[in-house]
Amino acid sequence: MRDYLKVMEKGVFMKKLRCFSVILACLCAALVLASCKESDNSGNNGSEPGSISGDNNGNGNNNGGNNGSEPGSISGGNNGNGNNNGDNNGNGSNGGGTTVPLESVSGLANKLAWLEANAQSNNSYTIEVNTNESIAPHTLSYSGRSNITITLTGVGANRTISLSSNGSMFTVNSGVTLILNNNITLRGHSSNNTSLVLVSEGTLVMNTGSTITGNTATMGGGVYVGDGTFTMTGGEISSNTAPYGGGVFCVGSTTFTMTGGEISGNTASSYYGGGVYMPDNGTFTMTGGEISGNTASYHGGGVCVAGGTFFTMEGGEISGNTASYHGGGVYMNVTTFTMTGGKISSNTASSYGGGVYVVPGTFTMEGGEISGNTASSYGGGVYMSDTTFTKTGGTIYGYSAGNTTNSNVVKNSSGTVQNNLGHGIRATRSGSAVVKRIEETDAGPEMYLSFDGTTNPPTWSGEWDY
Repeated sequence: MRDYLKVMEKGVFMKKLRCFSVILACLCAALVLASCKESDNSGNNGSEPGSISGDNNGNGNNNGGNNGSEPGSISGGNNGNGNNNGDNNGNGSNGGGTTVPLESVSGLANKLAWLEANAQSNNSYTIEVNTNESIAPHTLSYSGRSNITITLTGVGANRTISLSSNGSMFTVNSGVTLILNNNITLRGHSSNNTSLVLVSEGTLVMNTGSTITGNTATMGGGVYVGDGTFTMTGGEISSNTAPYGGGVFCVGSTTFTMTGGEISGNTASSYYGGGVYMPDNGTFTMTGGEISGNTASYHGGGVCVAGGTFFTMEGGEISGNTASYHGGGVYMNVTTFTMTGGKISSNTASSYGGGVYVVPGTFTMEGGEISGNTASSYGGGVYMSDTTFTKTGGTIYGYSAGNTTNSNVVKNSSGTVQNNLGHGIRATRSGSAVVKRIEETDAGPEMYLSFDGTTNPPTWSGEWDY
């Protein structure tokens, strides 16, 4: 009997043990199932784009985003906004992406390509050039994006970027600003046919230490600006050639502001504007800098402005330029010229207007100096016809044998001084016998002069010599 009871007790214990085992197994299964349905918010590290932490029985939702540690990989946003949806094989697709930073890209051409793909509106980008390079023509235009500023700067020393084929090295379109900064030289070549920098409704800025040189074009050897903006605070535009505008050609409603720098040694090989040519409706303001040593085969050795352009000279210097015909320093046709400062000196015209030539137009002089210029026919300092002229300040020198440095003079091709042809100023009207002149007198700041060559007969006032 006792043995029987022991057997029964052992059977009951085994049954209870089996029930407990079943319950425990069920609990474990439930825990596993719940684990499979949980979300993984940790994100992956970018080394395996698209992977998730879900197992074969569930779909993981990864909200952490990748850290983009692989250069150039599109592996989730840096800000943790990537959204990866994995299937039952652990595969997922990434959300927002990033690319390698601009500063990590090597080579100017590759950096320009990076900008084309990645530049965003209302942003500025600096391209550092640390070696001399050669590139093909490139257009700075970004579809659907605007207000983008690109600065080129040389690192370590002056860096030369050479043009490898014909065309404009940089075409700057609307919504883009190109800034040429310190230690950057853009070099074209003599067989080219297009401006080295072409601005089409965009903006070009030249700062100290930048150079545009050695290029040949049909218009604007160095720079061409069409309905755009050009600001020159420093730098140099030199040794360029074009039939029109050896250094700079600005057309349309362009605004050109020169506060510093130098436009020198350029050539208008057939026609107008050895240094600068602005043929219509633009605005040129010069407050500093130098336009010197340029040559025009026709008119305007230094500057040629026409067709309603407004030219204001508040400072700077236009000097040592040469025109084969009229306007050694400045040539103006249907233009408004206001001079409040600066200096126009030592320019030469083989015909009329060694310093300034205005036919027709409006010339207002309130300050500055016109000195040391030479013409072979009329108006060593200034020649004007059919023009409204008012002088309330500034100085226009006459001729004095004892002051050849400052004297404006008319000399023939043999170098002989020619009197009574307007050493300082010659003003007249087409078809009129009226001629007013400043010869030996220096027309200083205190001397008021006016001449209206738009009326017939002309009218005048002030202390003219003749």
